[in-house]
Amino acid sequence: MNPLPIHDPLINKDLAQVVSSGNLVDTFGRIHNNLRISVTDRCNLRCVYCMPEDVQFLDSKELLSFEEISAFVKIAVSRGVNKVRLTGGEPLLRRDLSTLVGFLSQINEIKDLSLTTNGMLLKSQAVALKQAGLNRITISLDTLLPERFKDLCKRDGLEQTLEGIDAGINAGFQSIKLNTVCIKGINDDPDALRILQREFKRAGGENHYFFCGRDIIAYRAFNVPIERAWQILNESQKGLSGVEQHARLSITHYKGKTEVNAVTNKPIPGLKGSENGVVIFKILRSSGAAADKGKVCIVGRNPEALWFDGYADRVLFDEAGLYDYSRVKMARVTHAAPPVPACR
Repeated sequence: MNPLPIHDPLINKDLAQVVSSGNLVDTFGRIHNNLRISVTDRCNLRCVYCMPEDVQFLDSKELLSFEEISAFVKIAVSRGVNKVRLTGGEPLLRRDLSTLVGFLSQINEIKDLSLTTNGMLLKSQAVALKQAGLNRITISLDTLLPERFKDLCKRDGLEQTLEGIDAGINAGFQSIKLNTVCIKGINDDPDALRILQREFKRAGGENHYFFCGRDIIAYRAFNVPIERAWQILNESQKGLSGVEQHARLSITHYKGKTEVNAVTNKPIPGLKGSENGVVIFKILRSSGAAADKGKVCIVGRNPEALWFDGYADRVLFDEAGLYDYSRVKMARVTHAAPPVPACR
């Protein structure tokens, strides 16, 4: 595989020193075949759970060029990466993004090339991105109510986002998915979520992932308890057709994307500790470790729990290993780099 030309001799030298030797395995033993690339730190929204008003952005000269990004991706591909997602900030703010998509789509080993966006600029770019080789799009949208959108994002833009969703669907991407974060006091009611699901499905979108918040102290004021989020999701399904019922409650664990599969009021016969009901987590997708996909973890209920650690003292069954922190503790001692679960 011939590298793309890089004008900076120091970068050329660094890349030349990278030796391909098997898959990418991190300090927690996870195999990685999925690479996320932030093409810009800038965004045209200021969502309260994501970006402050007074953020300091990088100088554009500090950003990797498209050629540099492509060269790095080729190195990652040589180590087993075959999925690439472009993110930001808001990636569509990066000028001529379809050019980068074209570069990456020419790398034969990449089987999936996707983009995460707020959709505001998608209307004018959807066709060019599709023609350049982009496969999938994930759109972040937390409400369909204009006043809530502005309260949450500190900007107007709902109409542009909806136009972007329509443009993306009409462009013919393999799939368009919607991500919604459950935020206390903003969209934590079933009626709002029901409307969002129905309109997204009618427009032709696919799966809708309904996310709990982030496991970060500063975000806990926004987080809705896991069991409350599950209740909101299930109440939102009332009145929807079978086709429209497509939302899932997802939480990102260090082992991979995890779904809240069920919350029960009744005990599981023969399972000690389940007398007040249980929460069942299931791994939807793990980092290159297919053996963990579909495995479950059962915990006793805790209506106040905002994150996995709220159930740490009531684990009843854990074939998924969600509470097996031995590798995490070892990595913290060795590398002083604990994992930070991401929201989306």
